[in-house]
Amino acid sequence: MTYAPALRGEGLPRAQEPVPAAVQRGALEAVLDVVSPTELMLPTSILETLPPRPFLYEPTRELFDRSLVQQSYANRLMQLGESAQQPVVRALARTELGRLAAMAVPATADASTKAHRATLAADIRAFLAGEKPAPKRQERLTTPPGSPIGMDDRCGMP
Repeated sequence: MTYAPALRGEGLPRAQEPVPAAVQRGALEAVLDVVSPTELMLPTSILETLPPRPFLYEPTRELFDRSLVQQSYANRLMQLGESAQQPVVRALARTELGRLAAMAVPATADASTKAHRATLAADIRAFLAGEKPAPKRQERLTTPPGSPIGMDDRCGMP
């Protein structure tokens, strides 16, 4: 519906009128384009910037790829453990890495989870032993130019 502020006696034909069908279809098409799986998929570079979920929490369907988050968390800790300006930050990061490397894999974990945890623990131990440098830090993402989603003229609205 298109609403127009109208007062009785102003001579306006209608205070409200339906939006033309073609404009409605255009708006619906724009919304469906935005919520398509290809538009909603987050690139790995963004997933790596998400804060980690604690390892022992049970997974839910709302979680992103847990292994990727765990790897990103460990990577960031290794970066801090290697190059943080404050010695206490380096020490805390290394302590947390040692704790993560020593965590037991639940007996109920599937084969891919066990393999991931074993590889992650090996990477952490190699870092702590000085055999492997910390992974390079990803550059921060910048806001893309242009209006926010849905602010273009695709749906025919003013």
